[in-house]
Amino acid sequence: SLGAAEYLRKPIRTSFLRLMVKEILEIEDHSEKSLPELMQFMEKTKRSAKVWAKTQLGQGVLSYEVGHLASVKYLGLTKSQALTKLKAVAPFKIEVQYKS
Repeated sequence: SLGAAEYLRKPIRTSFLRLMVKEILEIEDHSEKSLPELMQFMEKTKRSAKVWAKTQLGQGVLSYEVGHLASVKYLGLTKSQALTKLKAVAPFKIEVQYKS
């Protein structure tokens, strides 16, 4: 449970609420990295996580299990097609939620 320090006064700014939710869920913004750089980082550190890659065409989701790319979902394409397309369009926002 959160506690009195986490009490939210109303009205609340949505930007503040988003920031708090991301902090609680341990979602990190990795937009400064390219998708191939982030993928290399995930493999090297053997992390498990969900990666959201937002592009002009839509949002892709990459799932990692102990550093291995388990699945990729983007525009209804197959895993390899989705990965190729995501790398080609260069996502403008990348967020990562690590699994404990």
